[in-house]
Amino acid sequence: MYRVVNIFSYNLHEKFTLNSYSSDQGHHDEKVTSFSLEELRPLDLRKLNMWFSYLVQLQGENLYRYKGILNINGLDRRFIFQGVHMIFAGEEKIIGAMNNVKVSLYLLGRISIKKNLLHSFVHVS
Repeated sequence: MYRVVNIFSYNLHEKFTLNSYSSDQGHHDEKVTSFSLEELRPLDLRKLNMWFSYLVQLQGENLYRYKGILNINGLDRRFIFQGVHMIFAGEEKIIGAMNNVKVSLYLLGRISIKKNLLHSFVHVS
């Protein structure tokens, strides 16, 4: 212990000493990946709601983080959302011009859901 301004404190030199780790000690889960989904056409709201219900309720445990900007057919605003596992939040926002608005979703989760989500998202527009 050291004394700084008459108060005892820790030795910062010990706290900043880094341990060296070899690459074989990493804890990265090879089953986790990130990927994005993009669509140029506006999305059908009814199909999108069904897809998100599936995504959040049935696959939420496998989704670590997701966010995106959606162009929904018939809306003059974009829908912005984000979520963690089964917690989902979103709102409509006016963001720039609505001409040629691309739908973008970004997901981080288990690789086992990637193929299914890519295939099912195609049917949402």
